[in-house]
Amino acid sequence: MSDPNGSKLGIRALHLDLKGLPPTADRLMALPRIAALGGYNAILVEWEDAFPWTCDSRFQSPTAYSRQTVRDFAQAASDQGIKIIPLVQCLGHMETPLRYHKHLREIPDRPEVLNVTANGAQQLVQNMMTDVLDVLPDVRYFHLGGDEARSFGAHPDTAAAIKQSSKEQVYLQHIKPLCHTLSERGIRPILWHDMMCHWSDECLKELASMADLCAWHYHGDPAVAGLCTLDILKHFDDAGIKLWLATAYKGADGADADLPNPEKRMANTKSWMKLAQQIPFVGGMATGWSRHATPGMQNEPMNAALDVMLAVGWTLRDGQVPPLSKCIEALDTIGERKLFTNCQQVMAKLTDSRRAAWHMVVQIHQQLVMESVCPEKQGSRILPTIAGYLDNYIQDVQRDGQNMHHVFDGVIEACWIDEYLQVRMQSLEQARKDLNEHLRKHLQ
Repeated sequence: MSDPNGSKLGIRALHLDLKGLPPTADRLMALPRIAALGGYNAILVEWEDAFPWTCDSRFQSPTAYSRQTVRDFAQAASDQGIKIIPLVQCLGHMETPLRYHKHLREIPDRPEVLNVTANGAQQLVQNMMTDVLDVLPDVRYFHLGGDEARSFGAHPDTAAAIKQSSKEQVYLQHIKPLCHTLSERGIRPILWHDMMCHWSDECLKELASMADLCAWHYHGDPAVAGLCTLDILKHFDDAGIKLWLATAYKGADGADADLPNPEKRMANTKSWMKLAQQIPFVGGMATGWSRHATPGMQNEPMNAALDVMLAVGWTLRDGQVPPLSKCIEALDTIGERKLFTNCQQVMAKLTDSRRAAWHMVVQIHQQLVMESVCPEKQGSRILPTIAGYLDNYIQDVQRDGQNMHHVFDGVIEACWIDEYLQVRMQSLEQARKDLNEHLRKHLQ
């Protein structure tokens, strides 16, 4: 996967987050060609419940792909010169398996984090890795996640293990057998970086022999803010850790957003590329989150963000931010422009309608308070007028939802679009119902 053209980053991976808005099997097969157009030479696949799990079939969603579909997808990627990098979570964000394996949770009533000291915890992750590698045996890299395990150490058994050694050592003891399994097959593990930001030199050097780290930061300049400062990255580099970077082309502009913010996405990617002049990154990942976490809302359909996807990929490849107009023109060359334009337009309209409706909800609340504070203001037409506007905007949201179903037909299964829209519609309808009750009492 070396880069013969002397690009800025040798490996450029497009991230598919399949735990939300997973593409239909037919649409999945079209994605490698789009990725190749964007200058990507790898696809990081976060399979989640879209994978045909055999270690525990309960992990599969109703629209999970068949094993043959996964193989066909890998072949379609290979035909475009693209390698697959699978992602299986090993610690945090384990809601899919821990929904069923409750005895392996770090906190009993929360499924996010694995209790690494529990009997069967290690085997669960090993079984999931085996499942994936049985279908995708020819991978060079394998991502183990490992991020945002905020309750790591909360379980009494984990806390005792940490007290006996350290948090770093308990983490290392958990991933060591996983990394060994992969390295025996010639596969290099990758982990997200955030859990290691304050590790000692000794522990980082031990980690360097086992896995690469991917540093992620999606807002502004990673060199000066958050968990990814230049000092932290240099600390990793000095310890001998091979580093990747992760920007985002979608999914980072709000848990309920319908479209990415192109200006923010490109500014972040540009800052990463500036940082790449000081840090020798192995490669870069353009993440495309479709949920911020498995229990969270679906957001930002991929097909409405293809322009930003291409722009981020070209920036990772060339180090220069291209005009979005050129990206849209490029989509025309592979017959993708019309679908993208239709998807983007319907999501933009849905965004505007939702924003307008929620603005009316806020206005009604404020007017109600104002009339309570100043009773002499009561009796005007302001409240009924705003309520009428709210009804109109909710109708607009309903219309946009119908259009979304039409435009995304054959691209995303209807059940996922239903969920996407129900969450947004029902929350508005509940707000309107509550406000109507307030208004009724207020006007009595």
